[in-house]
Amino acid sequence: GKGANIAEVREKLGVDYVLEGSVRKSSGRVRINAQLINTKTGDHLWAKRFDRKMEDIFALQDEVTRDIVAALTIKLTSKETEALKSSRSIDPTAYDLFLRGLQSFQRFTPERNREARDYFRQALEIEPEFARALGDMALSYGIDLLFSWSKDRERDAAEARRYGSRALEADATVREVHFALSTVEMAQKQVAKSIDWADRAIIIDSNYADAYAQRAQALAFLGEPEQSYAALAQAMKLNPLFPSYYTWIESLLNFVRGDYEAAIRLSQETATKNPEFTGARLIMAASYGLMDNKEDGSWQVEELLTVLPDQTLKGAVEQFPFVKQKHTERFIRGLRASGLN
Repeated sequence: GKGANIAEVREKLGVDYVLEGSVRKSSGRVRINAQLINTKTGDHLWAKRFDRKMEDIFALQDEVTRDIVAALTIKLTSKETEALKSSRSIDPTAYDLFLRGLQSFQRFTPERNREARDYFRQALEIEPEFARALGDMALSYGIDLLFSWSKDRERDAAEARRYGSRALEADATVREVHFALSTVEMAQKQVAKSIDWADRAIIIDSNYADAYAQRAQALAFLGEPEQSYAALAQAMKLNPLFPSYYTWIESLLNFVRGDYEAAIRLSQETATKNPEFTGARLIMAASYGLMDNKEDGSWQVEELLTVLPDQTLKGAVEQFPFVKQKHTERFIRGLRASGLN
């Protein structure tokens, strides 16, 4: 693809260095061309070509990381050094299936969530102790519960916890496992426990943007919009190219604040990027209803039912586990005013 403009990258992301390059797979081999660039001067600090068998991909990742650390003359802590030395032996086919699952999962639709779970399951057939895949199996069930896509909540809750427990047993140091368990607890309306799991993920990796975003979402449901905003601001700082889901969380906390115009604007941004994400439609429908704009509210309900024909008011309430009754009642009132029953 088109090469990045280094000056623009520096301005947009606020970074001092950029790793640029290409990856190609062919006949069971992977070829990487990589170069490390100083964004201020444009100087190339390091460049190297790699050609390895696919089964050596994780060792290659470690080698690239070590070379970059050396080029930047960074002094690592003993914990970080051990992390780099740790050998990863995940089967490349299993890892590829896992990545395909991630790509499907990030669309946030019922069909793509099921598709992602199929990929994760295939990966686990090859690598039964693959902690990330186990964690994301738990996460996919948690998302089904949270977004009311589940056809059997009791069964899916049990599956979410089963895979979450297996993921912890496989490797409790994987930050994404704790993130997954945070989602499972949120889906069960255990918001305080959800925050606790998000905090554990942050302890493992203080630069884990998604964990701060998860914390922000849970705090919004807890009825603490200002604390939620602080956590979300940190997530956006850590990941300036944040996904549309972060924008939706900002919409949610504005709904809790009672700023319905901001909630609508931000949910519309989310829906523009991902039209099939029902959470954005629900916030817009509720907000329009509370503003006595039944025309736009009913249109959002129609759009919602186009994507998810089985959506009900009860399901919407399950999807938004507000801790304070006043927020739940306000949400219900807005959705009813827009015509969701």
